[in-house]
Amino acid sequence: EPDSDEGRASLAFGRLAVARRLELEGRTGQATRNLRIAEESYEEAMRRNPSGVATSIMALRDLVIRQIIQTNNIQNDKTSVSETEIEELKARIASALDHAESIVMVDPGGMPIQVQELLLFYKRADFENGIDRAIAMLNAYLAERPDDLRMRLALADSYYSADDSDNARRIAVEVLDAPQMPISLMSLQQFTLRRSACSLLFEIEYRVLQEGE
Repeated sequence: EPDSDEGRASLAFGRLAVARRLELEGRTGQATRNLRIAEESYEEAMRRNPSGVATSIMALRDLVIRQIIQTNNIQNDKTSVSETEIEELKARIASALDHAESIVMVDPGGMPIQVQELLLFYKRADFENGIDRAIAMLNAYLAERPDDLRMRLALADSYYSADDSDNARRIAVEVLDAPQMPISLMSLQQFTLRRSACSLLFEIEYRVLQEGE
């Protein structure tokens, strides 16, 4: 619905995306005009739904795009962006990530798409604690939806990235040992997940072997 959290968030982000693209293409005049319209939509969405999950994810996504643009500007001209501007944007992204996470954590099992989006943003926006946050989010999600093998495998992979071989192995084995689903699209996906789990188990055992040498 146009006036819903998702409707306004989608409208605002769509307009912002057009403005950012024009900016990246160097069409400054058009970008400025479109950005003005886009930011009005953005501010209206934030005013109406500051705690809406779609709005919070939209805000985070836009800030990450701003960081990409900022990085591009720095590569073209190191003097075009000050250290203060860089740190201010990092702080805004960190705050937006915290805000979005707090909303999704209220009911992670009911927001699988938003959980997946946050997993991507953890990697891009929190290099220091992103893996630990991903593990916490996935565990919260699986507490409500334990049969989601795709997310369970993502948890095993996150443990592997955190150098926690024991938990990575345990979760990967759970994916392998899960009962076969009835014939469906998900049952076909289960075969793919099992192959991925086997590959991960190989990587785990290989790393353990290397560390023991």
